[in-house]
Amino acid sequence: MKRIIFIALTIFSTVFVSISCGSTPQPKSETAKVDQQKTDDEYQRSVGQISQGDSVSKEEFIADKTEIINIIKELQKIMDKQDYQGWLKYISRSSIQYYSSPVNIRKANKRLPDKTIVLNGLEDYFKYVFIPSRKASQVDEIRYVSKTAVKAVQVQEDSSIFVYYNFEKEDGAWKVKLPTV
Repeated sequence: MKRIIFIALTIFSTVFVSISCGSTPQPKSETAKVDQQKTDDEYQRSVGQISQGDSVSKEEFIADKTEIINIIKELQKIMDKQDYQGWLKYISRSSIQYYSSPVNIRKANKRLPDKTIVLNGLEDYFKYVFIPSRKASQVDEIRYVSKTAVKAVQVQEDSSIFVYYNFEKEDGAWKVKLPTV
């Protein structure tokens, strides 16, 4: 009887080890190739419109995209808290200067679809224009305009893009450039 149990356990162990060895995952080279191809394709789309004088290496692209996506994540937190002072740290000096002008705030106010909103300054622009227009945004990729100017975009199913943010490099850091009116 002990001999039968021993033989049964030996057979069970052999079968178990064979099955578990046979189910080892395949090498990740196929997954890595697919990921590499996606990155290569995105890189080509991102730098496709950049002028010949400007060139962006793949390493620069990856670093810039990572930095910009991280800024957008921070901006989402700032928008959730409606932290105007925190927001200002991510806005370009030229945008702050532009929207500090009462003339430009009035122009922006006239373009609002809701005529009950009155913009009195940049903080109102942040609350009534910037936050609502980007609250549910999903940025997928970046597109270079130049080496120092980038659009953060959402790619639609039909491959068209929707631009949520414009960034410009200022003192070595990416800052949001607000659209002018």
